[in-house]
Amino acid sequence: MHQSSSPETRAPLILLHGLGSGAWSMYVLATRLGRLGFDVEVLSYRSHGQSLAQMTDEIQTILPERFNGRFDVVAHSLGGLVGHQLAKRLGSTAISKVVMLGSPFLGTRVAGVLVKSCLARFIYGPIWSDLLPEERRRHDIRIEGIEIGMIAGVIPGTQFLPRGASDGLIPLTSTKGACFNHHIAIPASHATLLISKTAADNVGSFLKFGHFLQASEGSHSDGFTPEQSPVACQPQSSF
Repeated sequence: MHQSSSPETRAPLILLHGLGSGAWSMYVLATRLGRLGFDVEVLSYRSHGQSLAQMTDEIQTILPERFNGRFDVVAHSLGGLVGHQLAKRLGSTAISKVVMLGSPFLGTRVAGVLVKSCLARFIYGPIWSDLLPEERRRHDIRIEGIEIGMIAGVIPGTQFLPRGASDGLIPLTSTKGACFNHHIAIPASHATLLISKTAADNVGSFLKFGHFLQASEGSHSDGFTPEQSPVACQPQSSF
């Protein structure tokens, strides 16, 4: 576990990494959030060879004792789905806010191919079944008392490609859902979301104030007026 904190601490905050990654990948984000005054703990868990439910089980067993009270969750990629599952289990008495970065919340169509691949199942286990769009849509519901936000990455120019805007790995449409209180897209790839100062500042804003920063040039926030947004929060998925 990696811990980063500053003298001006807030409610404990756990960071969850993505598929096949580790706590090391969250170091820059953890450091930046620590400088913003958050008491940060990066949890390392086995993000391959297990189902989403099993990963969530593991997180529950390794939560530090100081997380017995209320805490927040910030998670990248698959970690966002684990964080959402954890929030559903523990409820608002334990978790206040969840922020996801580039998480394929509504699944990806490529999971339908990989779920049939013996090699993919051997390396990553049963997780592909959890990433099927039809499976993910079942989880697209608000969790009472918990605010959920999504920061998606968009590589400039990808909006003109046949598959639409994406961070190079996760399509923008996969990051949307009816369960989100706020959603913002910023110029970043799937990997650089973790080292983006814009992403870190928006995470800090959501945790402190319950909303993302006002969209800056090159970014797009669609959590406030979805009816006016070209990338409004709609339950759809493509990959």
